[in-house]
Amino acid sequence: IIYLIDSNLNFPISRVIIQTILLVILSFLIVEYSKAMVTSSSLSSPGLKNIWLIFILLSPFLIYSNYRVFRSFQQQTKLLADFNSRQFNGDLDEIRNFEMEYPNIGVTTLPLKAMVANYFSISDPEKAIDLALKSTKDNPYLYLGEIIASRIYSYQGNLIEAKKFAKKAYENAPTIEIHAATYLPFIRDEKNNDELENVRRLIKKSNSKFIWQTYFAYQLKSKSKISSLDKELLEIGVNKFPEFKALGYLNLMKEHSKQELVDATTLSNEGDKEYEKKNFLIAAEKYTQANKLIPTEKAYVENLAKSYMGGKKYDIAISYFNKLITEFGDTSGMPEYYIGVMLFAQNRVDKSCEILLKSIQKKFSSARPFYNSICLKN
Repeated sequence: IIYLIDSNLNFPISRVIIQTILLVILSFLIVEYSKAMVTSSSLSSPGLKNIWLIFILLSPFLIYSNYRVFRSFQQQTKLLADFNSRQFNGDLDEIRNFEMEYPNIGVTTLPLKAMVANYFSISDPEKAIDLALKSTKDNPYLYLGEIIASRIYSYQGNLIEAKKFAKKAYENAPTIEIHAATYLPFIRDEKNNDELENVRRLIKKSNSKFIWQTYFAYQLKSKSKISSLDKELLEIGVNKFPEFKALGYLNLMKEHSKQELVDATTLSNEGDKEYEKKNFLIAAEKYTQANKLIPTEKAYVENLAKSYMGGKKYDIAISYFNKLITEFGDTSGMPEYYIGVMLFAQNRVDKSCEILLKSIQKKFSSARPFYNSICLKN
């Protein structure tokens, strides 16, 4: 039972190793069985006498089978290394003779024909496409062959066939990221509402941040604003991945044009550079312009507050930190901490300690040491 569980959970390449365990188990069984047969009256049974003859007759087939599988495992070392690095180099005559039928899938369940097809995608694209499409029969769940065929057709400029195979792979296995990356670029200019709706339906089911980002990235390349349907989809994505900044940024497209986002990002980047140079008030000007374009972006308000604090414009900085709390619902305790620091710099120690306590209650790590250093003394 232990052996069967182990052999079914391990990757196929590991099963070669655990055969040693099976040999040990069988050895014990054979020894005990032989001992039992010596004292058993059933020793004269023709069936039991001939069992070793059956083993001997079967051995050549078992040896041949294991030899082919072992040779395939050796070859798969190269196939997997090249597949992971996306570098398909080697002697094509040798690769052409790699095992692809027995077994026909590799140790990671990738069809061997599809893996071999990659090597011929430039030198012999017809052979590569043929091998790739045949591989679907070997593993009908991955559709890797369709992706390889799609990419070869794209390289040849045959976008109709490229899209057809990419679509088939994505619709049948929409959770695989390489399928989305291959198919989604084809739909950025798509006018077919049924096809777009089908893609949106599949996107909703996906838990891949990469697939969500890829869909919107390609949609926005050819559009200045997103559609009402995509606004709804984007809201689902933002709720599903609240920590995913890329989707949060795209979510701004619901209210702002792509150009406004680009301009605001440019201004913010310029502000970052000035901030690093400690030109705090110049940085504040850049962040102010970005904030005017996208007033709902929390990062611009936070950067404004810190820039004015660095420029010792404490009253203005405090107003922006308060804005983070009241308008953006910041519960990190960070705004209260910086407000407390600036109040202390203005010699308003009692008020500073009062605000720092709020930051401590919200578990902002820097608040407690500062509070202890200034408030406990007083």
